[in-house]
Amino acid sequence: MPPLKKLMISCRPARAGRKRKCYHDPKRHPIEKGDLLLEVREGLGWNGYCIECAIAMLRSSIDELSKLHDEFNGKH
Repeated sequence: MPPLKKLMISCRPARAGRKRKCYHDPKRHPIEKGDLLLEVREGLGWNGYCIECAIAMLRSSIDELSKLHDEFNGKH
């Protein structure tokens, strides 16, 4: 049996090794050295998101996956 396709994109928590800017809102969301951030795979590189944006992205993704799960779960 072939492996299942993943719906999740590659992402990981990380600590900023230097001062960075949030990829979603670089002007208002600086990421200081040592801060926790979410890195999301984009092509060959990784985009960094501050905690505020990461939490919003995760919450939205959980909601979307829950709705999708409920749709399929109700059709059994």
